[in-house]
Amino acid sequence: MLTRPRLLLYTTAALLLLAMLGTNQLWTMEGRWAEICRQMVRTGDYLHPRLFQDDYYDKPVLSYWLMIVCSWFTGGLNEWSLRLPSAAAGLLAIFCVQRLGERLWNRDAGLAAGWVLLSCGMFVFWARIASADILNLAGILAAVTWYAERRERPTFTTYAVFGLIVGATSLTKGLVAAALTVIIILPDVVTGWRRHVNPWLFLGALPGMALFAAPFVLGGGFDLVWRENFVRYFRAFDHTDPWWIYLRTLPVYLLPWTFVLPFVGWRIATRWKSLTPATRWMAWSSLGVLVFMSLSTSRRDYYILPIVPLLALLTADWLAEGGRRARVARGISMAACSIMLVYVAIAVPVSMTRGGMRIFRADVQAAAGASWESWDVVLLSAAPDAGWYLGDPGRAAYRISVDEPAKIGEFLRDHPRTILVVRRRRLESVAGFVEGCPRVMEKSRLPAMLERPSHEEELLVAFLVQKPAAKPTPQ
Repeated sequence: MLTRPRLLLYTTAALLLLAMLGTNQLWTMEGRWAEICRQMVRTGDYLHPRLFQDDYYDKPVLSYWLMIVCSWFTGGLNEWSLRLPSAAAGLLAIFCVQRLGERLWNRDAGLAAGWVLLSCGMFVFWARIASADILNLAGILAAVTWYAERRERPTFTTYAVFGLIVGATSLTKGLVAAALTVIIILPDVVTGWRRHVNPWLFLGALPGMALFAAPFVLGGGFDLVWRENFVRYFRAFDHTDPWWIYLRTLPVYLLPWTFVLPFVGWRIATRWKSLTPATRWMAWSSLGVLVFMSLSTSRRDYYILPIVPLLALLTADWLAEGGRRARVARGISMAACSIMLVYVAIAVPVSMTRGGMRIFRADVQAAAGASWESWDVVLLSAAPDAGWYLGDPGRAAYRISVDEPAKIGEFLRDHPRTILVVRRRRLESVAGFVEGCPRVMEKSRLPAMLERPSHEEELLVAFLVQKPAAKPTPQ
């Protein structure tokens, strides 16, 4: 039943996650998803992701498909359609954490867990980003919630739906979803493992396994599944932050609730035997996720995102112990949500009027003139979002390393009109190719008081390199 407190939670969540969702320009990794989706639509090949001229199998295909489906209802691929799956996954995560808290403890704990998660700034940030990370988090939470609801009913339906949720989630970011789901439910499974040892467990796992395998059977790439999910864990080839990165990251990801964590931890350490089984379950699960992610040799700060709902549940359980705590928590939650709403609905749209990629595109297009569509776009070590904004649906941008001058020269010889895009800090690397060429500078979105030299060095410059027309041969 949708009570007034739940309605307030879900309404606030929808407003915070959807307000002005398409206003902000694409940010770093979003450009990869945008370009891959656009190439899928352009070529009609939805099984083989490509980023510019290269195959790109770092992630399975489901997140791209979801963005493309959303584009059917938003007038084409744009910032709104690219981010809508993440926002929807964020809403699903709020529902699941509220439902899980209510199932494990009581209604008040469930509502508190929903508010704690929603008021975490980094959760909202990633729920408004076009990527697979919140899809991964929401899918894991959905599987854990389904398990909690059905753990006393070990039927084929229970296991089949659980497997399908895990299989679909694994198609967003990889088999890490399956590993984390198992780690989270394992502390509870071991307390009643005998009821799960039955034929339905193995039969119910088959639909999920088939769902995960289907895109790879049709399009290939099983070797990349092994590389990205197993080799990367034990012998990383990139993303090699130190093992303690998550101890530094967690306090940031849990703001504004970071100050509560010592009290939550102290309660768990000193009152372990008197805690409810649900509290001990979430404590073991949180520790398991932290250890599993830290042991991996491939680490990035946002990889730890799936632990945030677990700590939100533990925080909510602590808050529910005292009436005064709950009242203070409500005030903190509403204040945090209000600040974030002002930021996404006012500050970001205002900043977009000052500069950024949309204005940069308009300036470049004006400089190119009426022949805009005849220009090729080359990114010289620039982020993929530049290709998204300066390319167009019928023509892909190219990407060349700024450290490969031979390839740059060869491309310029073969293409009479080329827009070279490079960061300001790398201008010296292309000086020999752009002498005397018109150039367009990206304008900063930041107010003058916030400008920093390091930020300015990351802004883009576009050079319009045009090969002189061949002189007519004398008769």
